[in-house]
Amino acid sequence: MFDQTKTLTLTGTVKSWQWTNPHTWLVVVVKNDKGETQEWSIEGQSPSVLRGEQGYSRDIMKTGDKIVVRIHPRGDGTLGGSLMGVTDQDGKALNQQPQN
Repeated sequence: MFDQTKTLTLTGTVKSWQWTNPHTWLVVVVKNDKGETQEWSIEGQSPSVLRGEQGYSRDIMKTGDKIVVRIHPRGDGTLGGSLMGVTDQDGKALNQQPQN
């Protein structure tokens, strides 16, 4: 489902952060190279995995927050991916995995 050979870095604004089981979901509004607004749906691990050492919580991101997010993009080319890491608007890095 996700192309784990590729890593994309997106800069945008949080539209929603869904702290749900079995997977969390982050929707980020990003401007593409043409200046067009796009919504990216990003699937994260479960809250129990993201909590703790990885630093995530239900309240870590709010609608309107500016973030940088790293993902493995969807294999079919649609706007989405698998969450690899987030740098929040205060510069705090969460769930940082080595970059490819």
